[in-house]
Amino acid sequence: MYKRQGTEGGATSGAVLMPTLIEAVLSAKRTQYRSQSGVEIYGNLSASSYGAFAALDGNELKNTLGELIDNAVEALATPGTVSMDLSATEEAVFIAIKDNGVGIPTDLIPALGKRGFSFGKSGHSGLGLHGALESTEKWQGKLTFESKFGRGTTVTLELPRAAMPGWFLPKIDMAKSDHVVILDDDDSMHGVWAERFKTARDQSGTKLVHLKTGPDAKRWLDLNRHKQAVFLFDYELIGAEHTGLDWIEKLGIEDKAVLVTSHFENPVIRDRCEKLSVPLIPKLLAGSVPIQA
Repeated sequence: MYKRQGTEGGATSGAVLMPTLIEAVLSAKRTQYRSQSGVEIYGNLSASSYGAFAALDGNELKNTLGELIDNAVEALATPGTVSMDLSATEEAVFIAIKDNGVGIPTDLIPALGKRGFSFGKSGHSGLGLHGALESTEKWQGKLTFESKFGRGTTVTLELPRAAMPGWFLPKIDMAKSDHVVILDDDDSMHGVWAERFKTARDQSGTKLVHLKTGPDAKRWLDLNRHKQAVFLFDYELIGAEHTGLDWIEKLGIEDKAVLVTSHFENPVIRDRCEKLSVPLIPKLLAGSVPIQA
């Protein structure tokens, strides 16, 4: 039903899921600058970034990326834009912070990141870039700069990619299933899954079953025990006595189920999923999880 990827060289409990971290930073910075007219902050998570982890302190990386975005905003000639793009290869994760601000003359780029150096920012010490450079070196990564004077700057953070933890679902394998049973009390999530499975439905006739309560799931399963299905269950069912994980266990579908939740970082939930051998998908990534038909 699904394929799980083991870790290399032991557990990767310190591995941080990069797409959700990037979205958290973007959300915080949009809130910070929403009253600043003419400043637009957006992000792009490439398909390659699904399942991209890095072994580091997530809070430290959030602080570093926040400072890089602050630098980019300060460099803008309002109105202007700042973007943070995430991509990955098998070996590395790349975070690019781009602005269309004043830019930096080519001959000054080598000085970026040096303590005390800043360009075009009155009263600025340059400690933000210096700290980002020190942190990147600590993470065994690399920080590079590209800039065109008058057109903008790109700061790219390259980090070693960590092995995918066992709790994370790398892809949904539909090779032996023709039904997808979705349990979620949020209509918008049913829409996300319908769009995500559109190609699979067109190619192989996959049937989607949309349910909103645990008892609905039990009734469907009682009538369709003979059918091969994948079960995608939300964890938090508002107003319900049992969680989606409770229902996975109650229905005895641990080997066919995936927990889809915004609470994937909760260690209690992760531990219970591990004991039940139920993998997780962060709800934020439901629209991008690879599907093998």
